[in-house]
Amino acid sequence: MNQQDDSTGRICSRLTPFGTTIFTTISRRANSVGAVNLGQGFPDEDPPEDLIQATIDSLRAGHNQYAPMPGIDSLRQAIADDQAGRGRGTWAASDEITVTSGATGALAASILGTLEQDDEVILFDPAYDAYPALVAMAGAKSVRLAPAAPEFRITRELIEKALTPRTRMILVNTPWNPTGRILDDGELGIIADICRQHDLICVSDEVYERMVFTAPHRSISTLPGMRDRTIVISSMGKTYSCTGWKVGWACAPPDLTAAIRAAHQFLVFSIPQPLQEAAARALNHHAEAWDETLTDSYQARRSFLLDGLREVGMQPIEPEGTYFILTDYTPLGDENDIAFCDRLLETVKVAAVPCSIFTRDGLGTRDYVRFAFCKPLTVLEEALKRLRGLQRL
Repeated sequence: MNQQDDSTGRICSRLTPFGTTIFTTISRRANSVGAVNLGQGFPDEDPPEDLIQATIDSLRAGHNQYAPMPGIDSLRQAIADDQAGRGRGTWAASDEITVTSGATGALAASILGTLEQDDEVILFDPAYDAYPALVAMAGAKSVRLAPAAPEFRITRELIEKALTPRTRMILVNTPWNPTGRILDDGELGIIADICRQHDLICVSDEVYERMVFTAPHRSISTLPGMRDRTIVISSMGKTYSCTGWKVGWACAPPDLTAAIRAAHQFLVFSIPQPLQEAAARALNHHAEAWDETLTDSYQARRSFLLDGLREVGMQPIEPEGTYFILTDYTPLGDENDIAFCDRLLETVKVAAVPCSIFTRDGLGTRDYVRFAFCKPLTVLEEALKRLRGLQRL
């Protein structure tokens, strides 16, 4: 599962270490062998029909030119209302919310807009692979910390050992892809305390905020003294089964929003208005009912895949949130996680993601692979049927 491309001669040195993202690689290989793809985390279902209709209506209404750079007013207000209604804090639509090209666009604008050359950013491994790549694009340095598996708990000692005069930002992801953890109040309190003491920016990636099962999600921005130093990032793609629409957003105080917009305007400038219209409709008319339906549906799929993986002989970690299950595969083989995922593809045609891909050097994660359960039960059934044919090495 080699991510590197042979034709790297003209890629800048900041990006050559990252190769091709695992999600492109795994989906390409899954398609080539006809595998059941539980690797890349995209839902297999369409969004609600009236969101599609809202997009069509907006196109036909002539909204085919540039949208306003920060996002259309109705969507920014819908985001503000949604955040406030779910206890995520009060954000002003005018100068504290920016609509971006997905959550990754929000991350890119936040990182590029706030970091200086050689600044340091604390990341917690296993971390979404875009984080260190974006930090490198900004000319900054990732300081990657490795909470011990399988608990993946963040401690004060772990962070304080990594602090230097160059530390500028801590990036957290909760609910946490790929671990499935939701950071608890104690962990959030530690991060908040360190951010306040050392005048750090906190970027909080909360894109899986609606996918919670066994523990509540709390935004770190709601802790004392954190609203003025936190960028909260989310999107509609995961929640409303439209990852290809790439509609995300960043909520931040005015000074940080100015930095985000300074970068965003030169990354993509604006997001297609018809998709923003549909996103506003989703938040204004579907949020509460859709949340309940989504949670019930994913709860059932989560339980089904957990039980099936145990039956196959693996040892899954029960996720508190997200739509991923991190699984100890070692009862079925003693090869490393990359080799195991290769074997899954080649022998039973099931795609999973090796956990070490999300780390700097695989510390403590090579016994784990990630499966996505954001698929119909029929797809999960077929995956488990194939996995039952896997023989132990």
